[in-house]
Amino acid sequence: MAKTTFVRKAILTFGIFASLSGLALAQCPINYVKLDNRSGKLTIKFQNASQQTITGIKFGVAYLDATGDPHDEPQPYTASLRLAPTRATSIDWPNAEVKQLYGFYDGVEVWLVKVAFADGTTWQPEPDKIRNQCFMTTRKR
Repeated sequence: MAKTTFVRKAILTFGIFASLSGLALAQCPINYVKLDNRSGKLTIKFQNASQQTITGIKFGVAYLDATGDPHDEPQPYTASLRLAPTRATSIDWPNAEVKQLYGFYDGVEVWLVKVAFADGTTWQPEPDKIRNQCFMTTRKR
């Protein structure tokens, strides 16, 4: 009887831990502060909302044409950094060629693809939520 009770408690404890871990992993590890796509560059300002130091970050980017249709950039925008918890930073990427590719663009959409932490762990959105779990846009709706 004692062995059965121990096994049940172990399974229950593991199930609760796994559920809580899943909730923690599902949350976006950054808070977007500002998104700007003027002056020939894309600027993303964000705050580290996790409890760990961020050492690498990867964003997916789509520029919106004059009709509001998104055009995904073929390569993600990445950066190496050291961003402590609660701290904020801005990262700039040149994007002057975007107007040549798409003509006038009316906005930008950005989503978080991956984050690397100082302890060697990583965060990625759930596969079916990659474009909306940690998302920001300048689209005027």
